[in-house]
Amino acid sequence: MLPRTAFTGVVKYERKGTYPIRSTQSLSAMIAQVNTLFVKQGTTLDARIIGNFSIPPASLSTFGTVSFVVSIFIYDRVFVKISQKFTGNPRGITLLQRMGIGLICYIIVMTVASFTERYRLKFAADHGLFHYTGVKLPLTIFVLLPQFVLIGMADAFLVVAKLEFFYDQAPESMKSLGTSYWLTSLGIGNFLSSFLLSTVSKITIKRGRGWILNNLNASRLDYYDLFFALLHFVNFVFFLVVVKFYVYRAEVAHSVDVNEEEPKLMEEMTLQEEGDDYTKDGTVDLRGNPVRRSQRGRWKACSFVIVYEIFERMAYYGISSNLVIFMTTKLHEGTVQSSNNVTNWVGTSWLTPILGAYVADAHLGRYITFVISSAIYFLGMALLTLSVSLPNLRPPKCTKTNVKDCEKASVLQLTVFFGALYILAIGTGGTKPNISTIGADQFDVFDPKEKIHKHSFFNWWMFSIFFGTLFATTVLVYVQDNIGWALGYGLPTLGLAISIIIFLIGTPFYRHKHPTGSPFTKMARVIVASLRKAQAPISCDPTCFHELPLLEYENKRTFPIHPTRSLRFLDRASLKTGPTNKWSLCTITEVEETKQMLRMLPVLFTTFVPSMMLAQVITLFVKQGTLLNRHITSNFSIPPASLVGFTTFSMLVTIVIYDQIFVKLARKLTGNPRGITLLQRMGIGIILHILIMIIASVTERYRLKFAADHGLVHQTAVPLPLTIFVLLPQFVLMGLADTFMEVAKLEFFYDQAPESMKSLGTSYMTTSLAAGNFMSSFLLSTVARVTKNQGRGWILNNLNESRLDHYYMLFAAINLVNFILFLMVAKFYVYRAEITDSSNVKQETRVLNNE
Repeated sequence: MLPRTAFTGVVKYERKGTYPIRSTQSLSAMIAQVNTLFVKQGTTLDARIIGNFSIPPASLSTFGTVSFVVSIFIYDRVFVKISQKFTGNPRGITLLQRMGIGLICYIIVMTVASFTERYRLKFAADHGLFHYTGVKLPLTIFVLLPQFVLIGMADAFLVVAKLEFFYDQAPESMKSLGTSYWLTSLGIGNFLSSFLLSTVSKITIKRGRGWILNNLNASRLDYYDLFFALLHFVNFVFFLVVVKFYVYRAEVAHSVDVNEEEPKLMEEMTLQEEGDDYTKDGTVDLRGNPVRRSQRGRWKACSFVIVYEIFERMAYYGISSNLVIFMTTKLHEGTVQSSNNVTNWVGTSWLTPILGAYVADAHLGRYITFVISSAIYFLGMALLTLSVSLPNLRPPKCTKTNVKDCEKASVLQLTVFFGALYILAIGTGGTKPNISTIGADQFDVFDPKEKIHKHSFFNWWMFSIFFGTLFATTVLVYVQDNIGWALGYGLPTLGLAISIIIFLIGTPFYRHKHPTGSPFTKMARVIVASLRKAQAPISCDPTCFHELPLLEYENKRTFPIHPTRSLRFLDRASLKTGPTNKWSLCTITEVEETKQMLRMLPVLFTTFVPSMMLAQVITLFVKQGTLLNRHITSNFSIPPASLVGFTTFSMLVTIVIYDQIFVKLARKLTGNPRGITLLQRMGIGIILHILIMIIASVTERYRLKFAADHGLVHQTAVPLPLTIFVLLPQFVLMGLADTFMEVAKLEFFYDQAPESMKSLGTSYMTTSLAAGNFMSSFLLSTVARVTKNQGRGWILNNLNESRLDHYYMLFAAINLVNFILFLMVAKFYVYRAEITDSSNVKQETRVLNNE
């Protein structure tokens, strides 16, 4: 092992394993299913609630959001506090454990979805609606509810833990890069979802009955869901393997290697005397001047950021929640094509944050990058509103039952529409990885009270996200379905403008951090330097390794990092041998920052599958709702997309319970300020995802049987006489899962990223979402193609002819496999050290005891 270096007062790491986390993030493709196939299923069901009131299929995502919010609250206020007593971990369970639970939940979600779709198909067959695409099954859309609710529960574990993991585990100088891992995961998930959807659809069509057809009643989405569950299971197994060897960035107070001199030297590194009002984490104002904590930052500054996020999420999900319905009904695209277009766009939206994180960390800083990107974001929203408002920019209305017979959109119309969407995606690339990082930067980890509040910030950050989502998936979706798309898109555009203004008003209160240079360049230099010295033996003499004088770090208001025992081959980059240029010799701190970003990769990979779950909510879950009775009253129907609002509401409630009850109870058991660790929280989210897909499968199986019993299998224009609220459980559970997964994911990637790479750490979160959407698209296409070729397709345009129940069960199996992989990754992950001193540790303990 490497010896201790000569300098002290450095950041420490606790060793839990030896190998990095890098290949278990396929779960982000799950998120893509929520926005595509899950929503698409809803279009085949009776969305009526009372009388003529129907909810949009996309509104089923609201149940997932509500489930997420409730799960977050329970997790933060109850589970964390209880688990703290057993584990002694401030988070209750580790971030990887939390992600593992989320992976398990995703397996359950897809299994439930498969059973639900199987039931829906049987219902369609029993009612003679097998080949009808314009007739809704007399089966309530709420049979899809369990899978949406479970998605929310799973996200509460996986998505939240994934974000926190990639932030927390990233080196201090690479927090933006660490966060970008989360965003990249989401982006890749969407692309994988699109690829999988297309491939499965193509293969199954060639072999007989396609799994994913335009007529979902003739599809076999139940097979596709089951296939997805299997993929999740495989990913979970891989996740367990990765977790087993992951080494966390440990906290100083918990490190076995902390020597007696470090508390004293850590105090010497502090630029101000104890009791000084200036922040100690290097934050400044826009002019580069040190800031006082009494004047800037903390919850006062965060209030502007959180309010911004509420309006911005309202805008984003006001577009994405019902996008699959717009493409199907207005652009006349089939089920597979529309679902893939949605997940590919969502995947791109979550992938571009890597570029935004790079610009922020290397050149412009987070604030300037965010402001410029917001302008681009608004431009895309404005163009999109024009695209749906002007009659010449969309094809004429079609009254034919078969979408294939409708006039397709022209090249110009598609160029304007998709051009606006992807301009919007570019804009989000600069806002998503930086806004959450800006919010987290408002808390000084050197102040015990602010450090504790920072743990709660990510919970309330996700709360704000889903609060805005709730409005989008209820009010905006209803406006789009019942009043018009022009107003339905114009309101989100106005909301985005309001959010930008609110953020700018808070400028005098923000704390900022200087850009620290390109994290990619820094990481590349470490890798190149280590390769150049591949044959050099690693010395046991600490003087053989290069590090800057402690005073230089003090002047920069940063801290050196002590060498760790993992990824030792990279230590050669700091060996004092050969040339001394930047591409041949790096500091120990640069090496450790690179290690930390690499160590988070396996965790990132295991969040891909849970991110695939989110895609189901706004696609297949909502699509199911379109075939159900949406009437609430005789004169009022809810749009299918409004079911997404239940996901949002579920998360809002859950996150409050988690933060106010679960965390406090778990903290008493574990001693972890977070109640349970971020990975433990993510693991719970994964478990919930498995449950969600199982419920969704069972619900869809029931819906299919209902359609068959009523002879409506081949009717796509007639909704089933079955309430849309049969889908409610899956939407509500999705919100619960998001409380665990999505919040922990965000906090993890931010918290674990090095200080100089916080934006990159946040981009890990968006990467996870991107990957999940792309994987969802891939899985959907593949399953649809394969099952269609083999006979009855799982995913057809007529969901009554499809077997979404099989597809959901497949998804549950994929989640289960991913959960096993997650457990392996989490087991060996070592958390990044917290920069603190002994006096702060004592003060923090007193703060925890007083709460």
